[in-house]
Amino acid sequence: MYLLIFLAVAMIFVYLVNRYEYHNSNYKDLTGNTYNEVMNDKGKYGEFLTVEELERFDIEHRMAVNVYIPKNDHETTEIDVIYICPYGIFVIESKNYSGWIYGDESHRYWTQVYSGNKKEKFYNPVFQNKTHIKSLAKVLNIHENKMKSLIVFSQRCTLKVVTIKSNDVYVFNRKDLAKILKTVIKNSPEILSKDEIQEIYSKLKKYTNASEKIKNDENLYFGEKD
Repeated sequence: MYLLIFLAVAMIFVYLVNRYEYHNSNYKDLTGNTYNEVMNDKGKYGEFLTVEELERFDIEHRMAVNVYIPKNDHETTEIDVIYICPYGIFVIESKNYSGWIYGDESHRYWTQVYSGNKKEKFYNPVFQNKTHIKSLAKVLNIHENKMKSLIVFSQRCTLKVVTIKSNDVYVFNRKDLAKILKTVIKNSPEILSKDEIQEIYSKLKKYTNASEKIKNDENLYFGEKD
């Protein structure tokens, strides 16, 4: 009986601590998502964890989350996270997947393998993020060479065989985000000033906090049409 009471109290305590930390997070400020919305949505939870990791870096930066920008006259595309710092614009696609991941940068579809050898195809996230970058470059009127493509998979999956050959394209598990970002920054020159970082962020701000109409629009791009 006492053990059950102790466990119940412990669970309530953990819940309250997690809820408090979330309400004081930058992700909450950036998106306006509630704690329950994030905890009950794998995609949003993955974005939250990615933003938390990025906030650990003590460098000048601005961040935009869930950015809905025009792909063309008829379609809109959503970018999960955009991290703007002196070393460039990091365009981040968050994949909160499980299982084993197999993929090649040049192939249209990648494969997710679950337990029991169940397989499922999904659109190449490198292609998906390439479209994001092209759309973003057009909106910002900035050359694509100032942008880097980061595909961040969750800890719940294993990248079994993933082949990437392009420069400025990185595919990894979230636990390696700090290591990857440090390496990229170490090997990159500063190309954006503090004022330029703020100017880019200001341009992106109007594309965040999209209405439900935009989020549910049938013309929202997910990549399969490329």
